[in-house]
Amino acid sequence: MVLQQIVKEEYGISAILSANTKTRFNLADELINLGIDINSSNPADGLNIPPLHSTIVQDDLIAFDWLLTNGADAHITYHETGENAFEFLNNTYAKKPTANREKMLVFFE
Repeated sequence: MVLQQIVKEEYGISAILSANTKTRFNLADELINLGIDINSSNPADGLNIPPLHSTIVQDDLIAFDWLLTNGADAHITYHETGENAFEFLNNTYAKKPTANREKMLVFFE
C-alpha cells in the first residue's frame, strides 16, 4: 500500500491524526493494523515530535485519548525538550492552560 509506505517513511501517524476529518481515526486504525507504529513521529514537519506531544500542542483531547487508548507510549521523550508526555503536558499547561489540557492531565492521575 502506497499510503502505508508514505506514512511510515515520511509523515508518521501524527499527520493522519492532525487531519480535521471524521475518518481520521478509521484511517489511523487501518494504518496501525498494517504495521505503522502508533508512536511514530512526523519528520516531514521539521519538529519530529511524538504523536502524544503533538496532540498536546494542538490541544486535541480526542486524538490524545485515542492514542492512549490504542497503546501509545507516554514515556517516549521529545528530543527537543527531553520531556515525556506527562512532563511536556505539565509544562505546556503551565504556560498555556486550556480545558482540554486540564482533562489530559487526568489521564496521568
